[in-house]
Amino acid sequence: MAATSLSLQIDARWRAATTPPDRPCGMEDIETASSSVVIVRGKEADGSGFWVTPSIVMTNNHVVDHNPDLKVGKDFPATVLATDSVRDIALLSVPNVYPEPVPLRGIEEMPRLADDLYVIGHPIGRNLTVSKGIVSALTNDDYDDRQYIQTDAAISSGSSGGPVVDRCGRVVGMATQTLRGAENVGYAIAWSQLSSHMDRMLKVVEGSSPEERELTYPSDQTEVVAKYYSTLGAGELAEAYDFYSASRKARLPYESWAQGLGKTVFIRLVSVTPGDKSNSVKVHFYSTEEVNAETWEWRTGEFEGTWTLTREGGLWKMNESNIKDITKPTTSP
Repeated sequence: MAATSLSLQIDARWRAATTPPDRPCGMEDIETASSSVVIVRGKEADGSGFWVTPSIVMTNNHVVDHNPDLKVGKDFPATVLATDSVRDIALLSVPNVYPEPVPLRGIEEMPRLADDLYVIGHPIGRNLTVSKGIVSALTNDDYDDRQYIQTDAAISSGSSGGPVVDRCGRVVGMATQTLRGAENVGYAIAWSQLSSHMDRMLKVVEGSSPEERELTYPSDQTEVVAKYYSTLGAGELAEAYDFYSASRKARLPYESWAQGLGKTVFIRLVSVTPGDKSNSVKVHFYSTEEVNAETWEWRTGEFEGTWTLTREGGLWKMNESNIKDITKPTTSP
């Protein structure tokens, strides 16, 4: 499939439509925005999403990751176009939808504290709901440039990937997570971040190889490494091993590699960034493994280093690694 057929160009009219209507904003605008929100169904889980062009839906990466047989709405098959695992963004290609979807408008300006917000989505895979709240805080990630909007509006399971809009129906963010153990504490990725990274992701797709498009394989080297770790953390060892080059597989047979992993149960990526060389990627992550199942003993280590990738069959494959354990020793009380 040619890249041009994926309708990658962002609609200029949607780009320009960032100003509120001439009349006062109200519930009519929220209702209009709701019509551009969809349910994203998969074999393993459901989530929410919204149209950013007439043929592209934005949602969370964790909604589509390891979740085959994706559909938007009831009947429209969806293909993963591009993902950003670290920032939890995914773009889905959904062609030939009729009537043509209306993309949501976004606003680059960050909301202010105590501004009204509306979370629109499909909690637990059910009917569309709208939850009202306010901006409780504006926060930054501890490790990089990620910006989040904290809100007390309800963000339930299944609402992930849905838009967070202002009273004019403009997207200010995308619902991504809630804080476990706390009531009315939810987070949204700021639209200014979503917009800039969407542009970058689409440009990468435009330059992808036929093999990458056919296999929906990441065409960005950093995303190849990120997908490797998310796949490894999901326990899908055979799929993770397939990110290795033929040369690395020859040096490290699957059985030896799998046995050497121990009982890793969770991997949290902190950052995945381009390395100093054109085919290298820097990574920083935490890995938790089971020490004793009977006593529920776990151990978490911190790691960072570099991967070198090689081009193989039109795909980027992970070839050499230099990963170091930088875990700080625990001190006795």
